[in-house]
Amino acid sequence: MANRPRTRRLIVDAGFAIAALVVGIALLVRDDIPEMLPGLCPVTEGSPRHDLLERDDWLAVAAVFADIPGERDFTGWSMRTLATELEARGFRNTMAGRYERADAIVDLIGPLADDGDTVEVALQAALASHTVVYYNGHAYGGELALSPPEDYRIVMLDSCWSAQHYGHLADRVDLIANTERAVTGSVYSLVGLLDGLLARDHATWPELLAPLNADARDRAALRPRSRYPDPERYGLVGPCARPLDASRTRVVPSSP
Repeated sequence: MANRPRTRRLIVDAGFAIAALVVGIALLVRDDIPEMLPGLCPVTEGSPRHDLLERDDWLAVAAVFADIPGERDFTGWSMRTLATELEARGFRNTMAGRYERADAIVDLIGPLADDGDTVEVALQAALASHTVVYYNGHAYGGELALSPPEDYRIVMLDSCWSAQHYGHLADRVDLIANTERAVTGSVYSLVGLLDGLLARDHATWPELLAPLNADARDRAALRPRSRYPDPERYGLVGPCARPLDASRTRVVPSSP
């Protein structure tokens, strides 16, 4: 599995941090940050459903991008960066927005208009057809009405306070989100998750998410003047105390 050198990652993510400071932070930061829904916490143990993931000849991944307006092409930067990282890992661009290799396909969807209805339709379509769904854009205050299918899904919401707005999805999908009160990070979070899943080595959630959080700490160091300078904390969202159905393979800690 190809991994980008750490120095190169920092240089490229510096571009993201500057764009976020100029465009994203001013648009996304608010004082009325919601709290996590009662009974939900970061889950620090357990594993994805590797048994189901390994049944797929191709792991189907959808990366949905909604426009974040501003002077800089924030969304375009993210999509181009993801395409570059996929090609570095042996993916081929086989049609508009689609990247394939022997064990996975990744569909890049967007940039969508900054419109909740448009984003909702796109995410619903992605949930219906892809095992892993990543979203990069505004959270729309929790107004997106998402209804995942019964099939196993991993959903990564890379938007501000998505764990707080969409934590209710955690009983239907494996929900990865920034669990703290901070602006969210970079498309490199998806790259790190894909590296872990496609290694097919039965990694646990802590093992899969550790590189994402290391990158988040690097990004935080690049934005010291932000109103929210703390790093994102990517985690699996789940119930704080009550056990989950054993078939979902997640183990919930005994205390928040």
